[in-house]
Amino acid sequence: MSNPFKVNVIRSVWRAGGDIVYRIDALHPDKAATDAREIFLIATIGRLKDGGPLTNLVAGGEGGADPSPEVKEKHTKTLGGVPDDEGDRRTVNLVLKTFEENRDSIAIKPESEFKLLRLVAYGPGEKRVTKGNLTARAAIVLGVSAIANGVVLEPGCRIPRRMLLGDVPAAIENGVGRRILATETCTIEYTSDGDEVFVPSTKALSRIIEEVGAERLDAAGVLGAVTP
Repeated sequence: MSNPFKVNVIRSVWRAGGDIVYRIDALHPDKAATDAREIFLIATIGRLKDGGPLTNLVAGGEGGADPSPEVKEKHTKTLGGVPDDEGDRRTVNLVLKTFEENRDSIAIKPESEFKLLRLVAYGPGEKRVTKGNLTARAAIVLGVSAIANGVVLEPGCRIPRRMLLGDVPAAIENGVGRRILATETCTIEYTSDGDEVFVPSTKALSRIIEEVGAERLDAAGVLGAVTP
């Protein structure tokens, strides 16, 4: 499974004229010892979700060891959990849990699991939406798309609705997309292929940075210059 966070960190290093280097930490007699050392190093240095610089989605080993409660416990196969199987939903949710662990439903879904409708802002009588207020959830999904698509967050940027998460085609789901437009903090444009892209205002960019975190966005290589 590809990791959009790692890919963008590598791209940001290349953009700055740097090189990707590595070194061997240690040699181990078997896989169990290797896994144990990997888990130790990741826990010591820290992942993005824990405030550290590492882009790892899981805590090491076979990928099942993770310090967050939602992975330690058995989950039902709901949108909010990380399903036990290896399907598209698990792949997408595993990425999203890096940013939003306690949400009961997920605002980015595999395209195989829903019908992508053309976005139109909710009207005043349809949903409770506060104009000018981009919710934390909306800010996070826009930030995730920016990272997945390598979009630097700066005035005039265009954040695609669609993205690849771990090689799975995914998109911001219809309801959340309509809510984003209803806040009037983002406008919508279309690519030559008809794909939707959000154009965030400076206020929306500041909100994304606030919710996702400047350090995380910088580590992912997408933090630009935003003046409130």
